[in-house]
Amino acid sequence: MNNHYFLDGHKDNNNLKAIAFITYVKGKLIKKRIGEKVDESLFNQASQVILKKHPESDRINKKLKLIEDEYYKLLKINPEPTSDDIGELIKSIKENKKIQYIKVESDSLVYWVYKYRDEKCKSESAIEAYEYTGKSIEDYEAYNKYKVTVDYIEHNADNFRNNFVDFLKTELTINGKVKKINRAGTVVNKIEKINAVINWYNTVNKTNINRLKVNLNKDNKADDREISHLDINELNILYTYYINDKLTEKPTYLNALGKFLLRSFTGLRISELANLHSKSFEGDKLTFYSTKTKKKVEIPLFEQAKVIASKLNYEFYSFKDKKDKTAKTSFESTVVRYYINKFINDRDITEYNYDTNQLSVFKLSEKISSHSARKTFGTLIYNHTNNIYIASKFLHHSSIEDTVRYLGLNIDNLLDYVVDLKIGGESVIKNIETDNSIKDFTLYNLDDTDIVLSYSNLIIELTGMYNEFNTKGKEEIKVLELDNKYKIEGSIYNLDSNRFLFKNEVTLSDDKKVVRMIKKGIYRIKQKGVN
Repeated sequence: MNNHYFLDGHKDNNNLKAIAFITYVKGKLIKKRIGEKVDESLFNQASQVILKKHPESDRINKKLKLIEDEYYKLLKINPEPTSDDIGELIKSIKENKKIQYIKVESDSLVYWVYKYRDEKCKSESAIEAYEYTGKSIEDYEAYNKYKVTVDYIEHNADNFRNNFVDFLKTELTINGKVKKINRAGTVVNKIEKINAVINWYNTVNKTNINRLKVNLNKDNKADDREISHLDINELNILYTYYINDKLTEKPTYLNALGKFLLRSFTGLRISELANLHSKSFEGDKLTFYSTKTKKKVEIPLFEQAKVIASKLNYEFYSFKDKKDKTAKTSFESTVVRYYINKFINDRDITEYNYDTNQLSVFKLSEKISSHSARKTFGTLIYNHTNNIYIASKFLHHSSIEDTVRYLGLNIDNLLDYVVDLKIGGESVIKNIETDNSIKDFTLYNLDDTDIVLSYSNLIIELTGMYNEFNTKGKEEIKVLELDNKYKIEGSIYNLDSNRFLFKNEVTLSDDKKVVRMIKKGIYRIKQKGVN
């Protein structure tokens, strides 16, 4: 018998220590206790047996031998078992159940997802994210009754991507268990995890398999709760009330509101509040460690955050466990909705659902939650700077794409702003005025895809973007009829015979439904084939 068994941990009240099964897979230690305890003097480490002095030596020794035999059977089927695989094996033996071995194909997507998790992931959150992605793929395979291999993805990437997204967004019963609907942000996250695995697979195997497409606009817009936040006026109303309140409200309500507002001015996750103290709010920067990336983060410390932290007496959240964290998060969400209903005009939120091609209207209080504090901070920074990089930096995201999805932005609208970089005092990006006859705005030349209308002779062509537009003396068009089929609705101004300015994002519809949203800009509407 190989050296797989060791005594683990401290002695209990009866002077006994637990027996653990230990092995190494690809240099990584896996340790699982087998549910037995013995006195140190009755375990022979060298021979890996319980001495006969122990009243149950025969039973325990048989169990040790059985676990090891079954482990080597597992290795023949799965050369790189996970901690969960070994744990399931030991659990089955403890419960006297038949052990089910599932052969892991080295070209299966699940195999490479879990391999990536075990070899590349360092933080708990990353390990958990790839675990969830792997489980979703396993559920997808169980529901569709076929294995997803890397080869299949190479030749059917779009088909798999579309089917997998539909699967994640649908509530289904698999093997007697109900699979809940994944929110849109989660869907995109899982696609991106698969893409990271594909990239790694390409590196390891010197292949060139294409990544799955990630439709940030469509997939992110479907999840209305992901983009809920307070605007600057609403935040000011709650802040003013909070700092002037003379304890007319319940202390627990004010306390929860204060912590929500503090995160609205810092962008902190609720779990990151636990590591703050009074010295955190000295100076002009807030320094902390991200609970997600484990990296050190520095952001500007706004005066409002200092005032709120002082009123909270620098007493922030602490969590006993996940259940406690969930309860406090839920309570904070309830409190914020209460104050919105009490002090703020509960405005409508109009959102475009790309799945149904329809506009939906919700109340702000229906779509606000504890996590909206962080989204409020990110949105305020983005709206103030018009710089997605700064917003991403302050939210300590790992990529710009994460920030676009997180804030619920239409990625096309990022072209609305030209960031004027300066090196040595000289502007790198020059503002290009394309038409001197128009003095109400400054245009910037931008390339974009024309909108070609089906069953029509018209093309909508983007000719430029603008900073500001003076509407004084100009007639606003609410509905622009293009032909007997198509129309555009929104804030529209006619510049000349075929050029129009869309002051905000507008809606393009045919005679049945909304076709798409069109970003603000200067457009020429012309006939096909005409320059």
